Amino acid sequence: RLLVRLPVIGPVVRGLALSRVLRTIGTLLGCGVDVRRAFRLTAETAGHPDYAEYVGNISSHVMEGDEYYEAFLRERHLIGKDGQRIANYMQIGSKTGEISNILESLADVQEEDAFRKTEKLPKILEPIIMAVLAGVIGVIMAAVYLPTLLLAQEVLSKR
Repeated sequence: RLLVRLPVIGPVVRGLALSRVLRTIGTLLGCGVDVRRAFRLTAETAGHPDYAEYVGNISSHVMEGDEYYEAFLRERHLIGKDGQRIANYMQIGSKTGEISNILESLADVQEEDAFRKTEKLPKILEPIIMAVLAGVIGVIMAAVYLPTLLLAQEVLSKR
């Protein structure tokens, strides 16, 4: 949960976890796996407790008789801004009967977005790494030269 909250790395982790969830549900439903089992397996392989809860809640709504898009719409708040978009696409998938294809394409979009954000990471992390490296070099230089300077000051003060 800590990784998801980090400002730079968090969106990448969230995007990849959501991609995994969407792709797993899409693949299992597309292969004809029982809905209850598909959602249970997806929750187990979500890789993040928040997304496991998201899938579990959607499964509960679907088992109670809700349409897929209604279930995704009810739980959209759990995954943030992507939740509404996913619910809208699920409504299209419910009307066309192509739920597994919609989920697969949503997973592709999430994955591409996460990889695009990953490409920006070196540009963001480089100044931070340089500052840390400068601090470490400064400490090493102080550890090497400070004893010599203090010894020289002591010798000069005794003259």
